[in-house]
Amino acid sequence: IMEHHMEEHIALIGSYLSIEKLRSDFDCLLITVRALYVDARILQARNLLNTIEDSLEALIGSETVEDNENDDIQFIKELQQLLESDPIYQTPLLKESDRVQELIHWIKSVGDWDRVRESKTCTCSYKAIEDSPTHILKIEGVVNADMFCLVSILMEVNLYREWVPCILGIGLKQCFEISVIDRFKKAAYSRAGMPWPMSDRDMVVIGYGCDMLDEGQILCMIESIEQYDQVEIPPEKEDRPRMECLLGGFLVTPIDENQTNIEIILHFDPKIDIIPETLLNWAMKEVMCMAFNLLSKKACTIGKKKSCKYTKAMNENEDLYNYLRQRLQSWNRGDTVETSDSLE
Repeated sequence: IMEHHMEEHIALIGSYLSIEKLRSDFDCLLITVRALYVDARILQARNLLNTIEDSLEALIGSETVEDNENDDIQFIKELQQLLESDPIYQTPLLKESDRVQELIHWIKSVGDWDRVRESKTCTCSYKAIEDSPTHILKIEGVVNADMFCLVSILMEVNLYREWVPCILGIGLKQCFEISVIDRFKKAAYSRAGMPWPMSDRDMVVIGYGCDMLDEGQILCMIESIEQYDQVEIPPEKEDRPRMECLLGGFLVTPIDENQTNIEIILHFDPKIDIIPETLLNWAMKEVMCMAFNLLSKKACTIGKKKSCKYTKAMNENEDLYNYLRQRLQSWNRGDTVETSDSLE
């Protein structure tokens, strides 16, 4: 069912749906929205949902409806009630799609960035938020590996210490999954060592993927959580302030078969009243740039050794990585839209 209708329904995004189309395809349109969300195509799911909502609203006052007022208006109102009670509204789709759009806004924004370092591999910048202890960090560079390898590294939270540095106790000390919520969504805990005299900080985040391959990109989102269904949040320790990631993510865009561009945004509150500019500059120039270079080197090794930790992780989650590989191969060939078997 889904393979037959998916491409047709995605093509309807942003268009006006007639009352005849809604009569014949309403249930299938909602199934498509749910299927898109299950497959992490968050923006497409939201846009199709908006198209259905807007079409129903527009039809209420249209001339087409007025010609057969009573029956048509009653039918549209029934569809609106069905839409409002649909299970898709019980998911975080609306919130997640808003957050994705917000992150894309920051990635595309220009001006007012303090550029700290520019090298052959990456550019590091930050922006202070006025009257706030929060900062937005922005890192961009090219990794000499394909999209599959890079996305695989970003998905393996338990292996982040393989590429995020910890130097003399300063940097990433711990990072591990708390809960796997679904295929493309995880909760994670991390602990960061800070320079003396500051104590360590920790953070609990939700991470989820956003398939934007219709635009040739994949986005990995992160943001702090205080509570979440199905997730047991580790209690905060008195001597370890809990940082807050207000918004963060990795936007991955292929350049060619062997190179991938990555843009990283981190908007966080480190729970420090005032961050000395020298400390922030040092963290950006040393820790963040080093992390980027280690990420780039690690991506080049994926799949080349059977003993590789990432190869082992992929073998333990074979179905997920097979789906990701097939999705990327399909996109590279320019095939029509596919979906998982989850709602067939």
